[in-house]
Amino acid sequence: MLMERLYGLDFLRGVAALVVLVMHIAGFAGGHLAVDFFFMLSGFVMARSYEARLRDGAISPLAFAKMRFKRLWPVMAVGAALGLNVAIAVAGVSADLFVAFGFALLMLPGSLTVPYLLNLPAWSIFYELLANVLHGAWFARLGNRALNIMLALCGAAFVASFEVTGFPRILHETDLAMQVAVVFRALVSYLIGVLMFRRFGDCAPVAVPLAAGAVLLVGYIALVSLYPFPFWPVPFVALVAPLALMAGLDRRAPPRLGHMLGEISFPLYAVHYPIITAVALAGLGAGTALVASLSVASVWLIGSRWPDPPRPAPAAA
Repeated sequence: MLMERLYGLDFLRGVAALVVLVMHIAGFAGGHLAVDFFFMLSGFVMARSYEARLRDGAISPLAFAKMRFKRLWPVMAVGAALGLNVAIAVAGVSADLFVAFGFALLMLPGSLTVPYLLNLPAWSIFYELLANVLHGAWFARLGNRALNIMLALCGAAFVASFEVTGFPRILHETDLAMQVAVVFRALVSYLIGVLMFRRFGDCAPVAVPLAAGAVLLVGYIALVSLYPFPFWPVPFVALVAPLALMAGLDRRAPPRLGHMLGEISFPLYAVHYPIITAVALAGLGAGTALVASLSVASVWLIGSRWPDPPRPAPAAA
């Protein structure tokens, strides 16, 4: 069954991708929260698009995993190839770089200490795929009660991980403990997204305007970047991101702007990091990195099928 496209979610996905882009250009810790919003969106959209078919056997868990891999692979392969060329320009050709490239093409971590050598943002794609695999093989068949218990366990592990690793996130160098801790971070947001769709579908229980959701998303990230209070990601995951997701269900979202931001969001996320690195190596500034990243991501708009503009309501007789 063809489902209505939710242009508000597309819009907010694009906003979150822009936040990550600006974070990597300017440097501010709170921008990492945009990735948690991506995880939540993924849980919501996968539940919306596939969960019923996973439950009734119309799609097997293996077919679902293959479908997700094929959907993500082309853009991530471009990001990996860009990263490989930048790394060769910095360090020259080496066997280690081509091993890292092989892992990047498989969308897998390449080592325990430097798992995403060529394109750092690829870490979140690995964890999103992991959540997708668990969804297809297990979560889709769990009732809401069991899924809530799973969410509570992952949430407790997520909060506890602060004591061991700090905020679980993958930087250039990491270790096994951090990579395990990030599993719980990803699953908390993903499961919230799944449960949100199960509970209210496309009709948010609280009407949040799209603009308010975007301001809330960006405003909270700006706040915690300036004032990182203890456990600052927790209110975002528990309250801010769900409210922003509800805002994405606003049917008044501009379809063409939402479509554009939605179409470039994933390409922008996948390719911006090696582009920023290349621009820095060339001695160019932040503005060039911003324009270059957006320009490359905009290539994915070529040939895109744009939605028809909304038609005015007929005049009363």
